[in-house]
Amino acid sequence: MTALKLKCRPREWISIPEKGKDYSADLNLHVYDRNGKLVDSYETMCASLDEDISFGDGDGGGMKINVDMIVAGEETLIQTGGNAWIFYLTPEVVWFEGQYGQTDGEAGAVTFGQFNIALQTYIQFLGDPEHKPIEVPFPDEPTPAIPDVSSIRERLELESVENARIYQLNTRDREVLAAIRAGMTDTEVCASLNLSPDRLAQYRVEVLEKTGLPSLEGIFGMIDRVDARKVEQSAKEARWKKMERL
Repeated sequence: MTALKLKCRPREWISIPEKGKDYSADLNLHVYDRNGKLVDSYETMCASLDEDISFGDGDGGGMKINVDMIVAGEETLIQTGGNAWIFYLTPEVVWFEGQYGQTDGEAGAVTFGQFNIALQTYIQFLGDPEHKPIEVPFPDEPTPAIPDVSSIRERLELESVENARIYQLNTRDREVLAAIRAGMTDTEVCASLNLSPDRLAQYRVEVLEKTGLPSLEGIFGMIDRVDARKVEQSAKEARWKKMERL
């Protein structure tokens, strides 16, 4: 049921001469009920869009791509930060976290559909040089609960740890590991890379210490996973750039 209205119009400013500047007294967008009363439960969403999206074809376009990635099934959780807010996007729910104490942790959950409408409308408003007021119907949907995304966060944290471990390996480390993994004998590795047997033995110990893993097989598996994610990410970025041009 649609009984709400999303309204975008230029904010009000207060001039404080003694401080030599103007201060914003309002937001550029709000959600109102059928009686024209502001609906507080959407103020966190409105504030995050108002404060973190300044240009329709800049940061607004970047957020639109995040939305498109969720719609396309490319991602199940996107955590993205701006100047003042962190946005959490999932296929069903979007919520927010103020980076400067605007909220008490994560808050302000809205449905994905509501956020998409607000974002698209605000981008349209910002894209108009005259910033003419816009009013659109806004879905009156129950406030959703913030979903449990702990398993996704755990996966992302593990991936982050692996990325950090890989970063500890320099080019020479990777060359030695590649030669060992290719099935070369120690003699062949030393001849191929101009190493002494003692130095090769040191490399075997050093790469384990750098990555914190107990075996070379564990390192090989980690390298495969990280490299696969890099390929997947490169493909996503190529699609994002293509979408930006559309």
